[in-house]
Amino acid sequence: MKIGIDAVNIRHGGGITHLKELLDHASPEKDKFSKIIVWSNKDTLNNIGDHLWLKKKEVDKTNFFSRTIWQSTKLTKEVIREQCDVLFVPGGSFISSFRPVVTMNQNLLPFMLREVLRYGFSLNTLRLLLLRIIHERSYKRSDGCIFLTTHAQKTILGKINNPLLSSTVINHGIDERFFFKNRKNKEMSSFNSENKFKIVNISSIEPYKMQSLLIEAIQKLYQEDYPVMLEIYGGGYSKSINKLKKTINKIDSENNFSIYKGQFEYSKIEQKYREADLMLYSSTCETFGQTVTEAMASSLAIVSSKNQPMPEILGNSATFYDLSDLSDLINSIRKVIDSSELRDKLSLSAYNRASNFSWNKCSSDTFKFLHKVYEKNKSNDEK
Repeated sequence: MKIGIDAVNIRHGGGITHLKELLDHASPEKDKFSKIIVWSNKDTLNNIGDHLWLKKKEVDKTNFFSRTIWQSTKLTKEVIREQCDVLFVPGGSFISSFRPVVTMNQNLLPFMLREVLRYGFSLNTLRLLLLRIIHERSYKRSDGCIFLTTHAQKTILGKINNPLLSSTVINHGIDERFFFKNRKNKEMSSFNSENKFKIVNISSIEPYKMQSLLIEAIQKLYQEDYPVMLEIYGGGYSKSINKLKKTINKIDSENNFSIYKGQFEYSKIEQKYREADLMLYSSTCETFGQTVTEAMASSLAIVSSKNQPMPEILGNSATFYDLSDLSDLINSIRKVIDSSELRDKLSLSAYNRASNFSWNKCSSDTFKFLHKVYEKNKSNDEK
C-alpha cells in the first residue's frame, strides 16, 4: 500500500514533532506499506528523517491562501500521479476529490466558541471561526478521522453530521528524554527565600490558558510566607503575553514570587521539568496537552484544572481544581506543597502513567487505522 501525506499545513512545533515521530517509528514490514510520499514546505521536510521508503516533495506555499489553492488544484493530481492508495491529512483540512482520505484533529479550539470569543473582535477570532468552517467541511468529507483524546472525539463528532465517518483515538507519545524517575521531593521546611519551592507553568500564552490566575494564587501563598516561585515559559498570542507581563509588573514588579521566562528552546526543556518541584496547569480548552504528559514522564507532581481532557490524560496522577474558583486553586496548591508524601505519590503515579503514551504505539496504531479505512473503502468500491 502506498500512502500519501498532505502536510502542507504542518509548519510548527507539535505538528512537526508528530509527523517526525510517526515516520521515525514506521517500517514497511511492520506497518505493511511499500512507500510514503509527503508533501510539505522545505523546513518541515528538513525536520523529517530520511528513509529509503520515504519520498519528500516540496510545496513552497507560504500562506494560507496559496496552500489552499495548491490543495484544490494540484493535490489530487499529485496523489494520483504517485499512485497512492490512501491520503492522510494530519493538518486536518483538505480540498481534494481523491478517496479515501483520513484526516486528523490537532486543534479543538475552533470548535469551542466560548473560548474563541476570548480573543475579542480580532483577526485571530476571524481566523479561528474560518478554521472551524474549513475543518468541519473536511471532517464531513473524510473517510476516517484520528482524534488525540476521547474528549476531542466526542466534542467534534457531536458537532458534525457524517454517519459514515470512521474514527479512532490515538494519543501522542512522549520522547524518551523526558523520562526521569529518581525525583527527590523535599519537605517544605527545607525551602527558604534563597532556595525557593519552584513551580513551573510550561504552555503557550493564550487567553484561554489563564496564567494570570496562577499568579494571583501564588501571590496569596507568598503572602502566607510560603517561599515559592512561579516560572512561566512559552510563546503565544502577543496580546496575552503583554497582559501577562503587565500583571506581573503590577503585583510583583521585583519578581519575588513570579516571573515570565518567555519562549525556551524545546530541545532543552526537559531540564526545566527536572529542576521544578511542581507543575501548575491552567487551561479551559485543550486538544491533548503535550507539556502535561512530558511533566508526567519527568515524575513531576501536577496541579491541573479539571477541564477535560486533563482528567482523561492524568487520571489519578494529579490534583485537580476548579478554574472558576480561586480559593480552590490556592487550596489545591497548598495541599500538595505542604506534603512531600503526597508529592511522592503523585510523582510515582505520573511516571508510571506516562508509559501509556508511546510514539511507537502512536505510529503503529495510525498505520493500522489507515489500513482499516483503505480496506473499507476498497470493499465498498467492489460492491
